[in-house]
Amino acid sequence: MKSILNYQGNKNKLINFIAENLNNYIQKDKYLLDIFSGSASIAYYYFNKCPIYANDLEIYCYHIANALFCKNDRLFDDMWSTEFKKNYQKNYNKLDLIYYKEIDLEKTFLQKNDFPNLKKLYESFPTIWNGYYSKLINDKLSWNKLDHSYCYCLMTTHYSTSYFGILQAIQLDSIRYAIEMTPITYNKSLLLSLLYSVMSTSVFSKDGHMAQPLNLDKNPTRLFKCRNINIFDSFMKSIENYNYDASKFDNRALNYDLDDLLRDEEIFNSVGCIYADPPYTDMQYSRYYHLLTTITYYAYCEPTIKNGKFTAGLYLSNRNQSALSTKKECLTKIKMLMTKCKKDNINLVISFGYPSKISGEKTDRYIMNVDELILSCTDCFGKDNVQVKTYDYKHSNHRNSEKKKVIEYLICCRGQ
Repeated sequence: MKSILNYQGNKNKLINFIAENLNNYIQKDKYLLDIFSGSASIAYYYFNKCPIYANDLEIYCYHIANALFCKNDRLFDDMWSTEFKKNYQKNYNKLDLIYYKEIDLEKTFLQKNDFPNLKKLYESFPTIWNGYYSKLINDKLSWNKLDHSYCYCLMTTHYSTSYFGILQAIQLDSIRYAIEMTPITYNKSLLLSLLYSVMSTSVFSKDGHMAQPLNLDKNPTRLFKCRNINIFDSFMKSIENYNYDASKFDNRALNYDLDDLLRDEEIFNSVGCIYADPPYTDMQYSRYYHLLTTITYYAYCEPTIKNGKFTAGLYLSNRNQSALSTKKECLTKIKMLMTKCKKDNINLVISFGYPSKISGEKTDRYIMNVDELILSCTDCFGKDNVQVKTYDYKHSNHRNSEKKKVIEYLICCRGQ
């Protein structure tokens, strides 16, 4: 199983349980639609077993699925590598001309394991969050004073000294520029996905998630470990080591909002089964992966301000806030999906994780009650057409060291 990200809520550990039940609902010669595909672990499991649509509203999830499904028209050969490195160096040189002193100091402090001076360097480095004067624009830094006219500098001006080091941020900007300059005949989704992977293994935050940077003073060992990763070398090595798997099916990645997808009759006419793994809690997934959205769109957007301050995660305003992660709308949206499946004779299998013990376990953040969800399915499809399968497991709890006991529910609805 290929894995681009250590994705929160991915189904790798549950895939056998899901597959042995989902197999009974896949209609021959019709597409299986993984409608909230995330890191595409379920979609990729069926990569060569049946035709697949992998859909997700998050743009980085689309690129991950497209990287797995889209065959390269041209290989990343020596000709491509030469041109890619040339473009990378072009952007890097422009930033190096401005930040060479800071880059050299950072390298020295990292080599000497000199935390006090490294921290001082980071505290004095200009970003949009502190508004210090920057030689980059010969002015105090602000998001609305930046553009692409001189070079790609979004990660350097936004996330160096926090999520990434100064050199690492410059490398990220320069890789992103080189990807943008890559001809469209190449699989640019693959390049973006491999960049996501390198970011997740080098980012200075908890477990590779990007909800907020770690505290420097409390995590010096982790800081030096992360900062000593050369992002460009890691990225180029990941391209060399990547093996593309060809599928006999015409699999496709989609990037639809649920409402828009439900109106696409061309897609639904070819679908026989939908696997739906909606969010379980009101914790927006986008807060854990907002840097992936940022580096994909690469737009200089207004920072998010909450209670008069920048958010701890240093979010930008283009972070997606999904209605599916709200108690007010989630069940309503899922009911719309049920109605569509019933009308079009499509089988629907819904995954939903819920605490195995309700007493003593906080469920206020869960966006649906599992019993209410099951009842909605039986109301729509009929009691005889709904089967509920369960699997007990322990789920990572990011706020506590102990794992939480959870029941994974598979609500299998026969619509054909």
